[in-house]
Amino acid sequence: MSNRTRNITLAAVLAALSIVLKVLSLQFESFRILNFSPITLLMAGYFLGLKQGILIAFLTDTVYALFLPANQTALSQAEGFLEIAVVIATNFWNLFTVSTILWGAGGFFIKKIGFKHQLFAIMIVAAVIALTETSINTIQMIIWKMPTAIPGLPLRIFNQLYRIPLIIIATNEIMGRLENKELKEFLSL
Repeated sequence: MSNRTRNITLAAVLAALSIVLKVLSLQFESFRILNFSPITLLMAGYFLGLKQGILIAFLTDTVYALFLPANQTALSQAEGFLEIAVVIATNFWNLFTVSTILWGAGGFFIKKIGFKHQLFAIMIVAAVIALTETSINTIQMIIWKMPTAIPGLPLRIFNQLYRIPLIIIATNEIMGRLENKELKEFLSL
């Protein structure tokens, strides 16, 4: 299998897994809990590079937005290309998309940090992105005048306190196994 074919296949698998993980995460009030799509997004950036990680994250968030009932309603009521474009540009792509893209880029920075022990790089990147993600998402919620933007912040922070260690552990374990010599040769990573 050529490198190009392998990269396209790996990108498709990681994108599909990321979309499924995000769609299957639980909705609590106005935010998602148990969203583990960052694991696959970090792997995309790590194994495929910055551009592909960002692209897969953007694709994940866009496809996820298609599943939201409010967006489906808005699209069904839009008449013509211009109205559909406006719905997509305003409802699908926003600061929530930016916070998802950060996870896709994060894998690249895990590799670039270059610590001897990959776990430390994952911990730093995941902590910085989680803090930034919570801040950016809160700003988007304020922009949309969501009533739980500030009152729900302690719950979103609590969500990060148990979610991020799980993401760090899972990402480290999966990346470690994929870096395994035999598997690395098989996948040509």
